Amino acid sequence: MMKRAVSVSLGSSTRDKKVVVDFNDEMISIERIGTRRRRRGGKTPVWRTGRQG
Repeated sequence: MMKRAVSVSLGSSTRDKKVVVDFNDEMISIERIGTRRRRRGGKTPVWRTGRQG
C-alpha cells in the first residue's frame, strides 16, 4: 500500500501539486491542496481520512 502525505493550504487551488516519490524502496504520494476557490460558485474540497482503496 502506498503512503500518502498531504499539506492543506488556505491558498489558491491553482498552485496544487502532486508527486509520487520512491523513498527507501517505498512509494509515497505527496500532495499540496489549496482550499481557496478560484471563482465565485466554485466548490471547496471535501476531505476523507483513513485508508484509500
